[in-house]
Amino acid sequence: MPVASSRFCYCLCSSLLLLLLALPPLSVRAQQPATSPAVRATAYTRYLTQVLRLQPHQYAPLYRCTLRSFAAQDSLAAQGSLPAFLTGAEQYYAAAVQPLLTPGQYSAFVLLRERQPADSSRQPMAVRR
Repeated sequence: MPVASSRFCYCLCSSLLLLLLALPPLSVRAQQPATSPAVRATAYTRYLTQVLRLQPHQYAPLYRCTLRSFAAQDSLAAQGSLPAFLTGAEQYYAAAVQPLLTPGQYSAFVLLRERQPADSSRQPMAVRR
């Protein structure tokens, strides 16, 4: 009986040790924000695809437009001139996506943008759920 008990303790301890060694990298990955413009553009375009019920042919042009906007935001934020950029960025992005969407989709898009929380000054096109 003591042999089975010591074997069980050995297996339990080694399993816990492996689990503890594997958890820190997983938790670090989970805490890292999606800072890449491509990652944020993909997430936001997928969100819009679902909410606006976009057709497959609308995804790629909308993604490219969103990626350009996020890349410009990041570039200007690094230079420290993001607040000046944000004054016209919303209108520019809305004007750029308007030809890509149907009138009903564009109306829903405008309503989504108007109802975003006011705390989204750093990333006005962030995914909010």
